[in-house]
Amino acid sequence: MVKHLLAAIFAVISVTVSAQAEDVLGRGAYLVKAVAACGVCHSPVDQTGGRSGPDLSGGAATLSPSFIAYPPNLTPDMQTGLGSWSEEQIITALRDGKTPDGRVLRPPKPIPFYRSMSDNDAQAVATYLKSLPAVEHRVPESTYKVSTPASYGPPVDHVQDLPREDRVAYGAYLAKLAHCMQCHTPFRAGWAEGLCEQDGGGRPFGRLCVGKQKVG
Repeated sequence: MVKHLLAAIFAVISVTVSAQAEDVLGRGAYLVKAVAACGVCHSPVDQTGGRSGPDLSGGAATLSPSFIAYPPNLTPDMQTGLGSWSEEQIITALRDGKTPDGRVLRPPKPIPFYRSMSDNDAQAVATYLKSLPAVEHRVPESTYKVSTPASYGPPVDHVQDLPREDRVAYGAYLAKLAHCMQCHTPFRAGWAEGLCEQDGGGRPFGRLCVGKQKVG
């Protein structure tokens, strides 16, 4: 009787843990694929713009008058991707814009928009990226004509989840994670923490807003 009872308890615990893991992975997949659309930049493409290799294994050059940036490999390959990074280090890179060796991530990585990502969502993204099949694909080094930002602000400490029942606030949160403003926002003098005039209409590509600094 006791043996059967313990077996049932362990089965329930196992199912619960498994369901929680699936929820985290599912949330991470949703944020990476649908909201942030990381694969648009971080996946190989051919000359027609179609995907030519495994998703998130490193993208083609992003061109600007100020830089030629190659989006890196986000799969957990040990040599060319994030295989040696912990989930905590991925979260730090995502929200603080700093790599494990202390380098500051540069444009067009939309770090100012990711700084508001909640702890749970950042964890979900990191968990999902670490779950991907490792793909060995090294991209070329990026080149910049502008200086690297010293930082994007103080380290992000704690960000709570927004209640999804507040559809306006939660929608604004998702729009920020989707960095819609990076394309759909005009430039103006006097930058406002990387957002410029939020969603006030489009602007030419190849110019980016980083913190209070205009690039390009």
